[in-house]
Amino acid sequence: MFWTIIAFLLAIFYWFFHIRLFTMYVRYGIPLGAVIFSTFTVVVDILFFIRPLIMGTFMDGETLFGMGFISFLLGLWQFAVVTDAPKDIPKWKKGKIFSETWEVDMGNDGF
Repeated sequence: MFWTIIAFLLAIFYWFFHIRLFTMYVRYGIPLGAVIFSTFTVVVDILFFIRPLIMGTFMDGETLFGMGFISFLLGLWQFAVVTDAPKDIPKWKKGKIFSETWEVDMGNDGF
C-alpha cells in the first residue's frame, strides 16, 4: 500500500511536469526544445514503464501501468501538437519547425 501511494504521487508529479514544461516551450516559442523533450519523453516512457510492464517486473502493476500508459500517450500528444504547431496556432508566425527561435505575436498588451 505504501508503494502504491508513492507511485501515485510520482505519477501526479510526472504528469504535471509533462504538461507544465510543454506549455512553457510552446508559450516561449522554443519548438526545437519541445520536439526534443517530447521525443525523449516517449523513449523514457517505453524504457521505464512499458517494457518493465510487459516483462512483469513491477511490484505494483496497476498503479505503474496507469503512470506509464497515460504519460506515454501524453508524450505522443506533445510530439504531435508541437510538430503541427505552425498550422494549428495562427498567432505564431511561419517558421521552420527546427528553428531555434520563433517570434510569437503576443497581441496588443496596451503599450
